[in-house]
Amino acid sequence: MALTQDVTDTLSEASGLIRTALFKMAKNERPSTLTSLVKVLTDLERIAEFDVILDDIDAIIDNDKKKYD
Repeated sequence: MALTQDVTDTLSEASGLIRTALFKMAKNERPSTLTSLVKVLTDLERIAEFDVILDDIDAIIDNDKKKYD
């Protein structure tokens, strides 16, 4: 089941806000703080990518089931 457009838009908006925060933080904050926020950004971006992969796997499983039914 694909992510809804609302969820995709919200994740995209969150990613944009985190990127803005990283830009503003780059010169003044501790490296460990930046690293932590980069990890959060990476996780957010992977959610949508991983969901697409799961959809592809579901489609393959469904096709295999149809072949053997």
